[in-house]
Amino acid sequence: MGAPREETDAELVKSAADGDERAFAELFNRYYSMIHAFAYRLCLCGSDAEDVAQATFIKAARGLRNFRRESSFKNWLYRIAVNAAKDLRRGNAKRMGIAEELELAGREPERTPDHGRVAEALGSLAEDLRETIVLVYYEEMSHAEVARILGCAEATVSWRVFQAKRRLRKLLKPDRESLPGGDR
Repeated sequence: MGAPREETDAELVKSAADGDERAFAELFNRYYSMIHAFAYRLCLCGSDAEDVAQATFIKAARGLRNFRRESSFKNWLYRIAVNAAKDLRRGNAKRMGIAEELELAGREPERTPDHGRVAEALGSLAEDLRETIVLVYYEEMSHAEVARILGCAEATVSWRVFQAKRRLRKLLKPDRESLPGGDR
């Protein structure tokens, strides 16, 4: 006798939309760590990533009946997470005064030791560039998938990748000004 067949996302989504809490719990268990890791790469802060991941699943639970299944459940979650991260940043900006922002800007962001320079460079990118780079390179999505998640054209995704890579190269290259004949 074989192992029981694992339910597909589509089957779980349908059951969860019909009120099956077990089905939603299975979707949560399948995707929570992925969404949390994605949120961390967007926010570069552990507590913000936790907030974004939780908000993503709360919004998914509330909106599951309206999920039109035009994209995969996974891509739908990414879209919700992108919007939750934007909402968090807007909320934080409204709550913080200029003095608090300046004080926080001088602090080191939370990160694991091996992420130092890369996390700092990612953090310096504009929000749209960082979202694009994280989806393409960390989440290994195609430009078409990223375009659907971010609600833009594939050409826009390609342009953002180009711009972000150019910016990251500048930020991550060693200081060559002191080397004879180095790049400037």
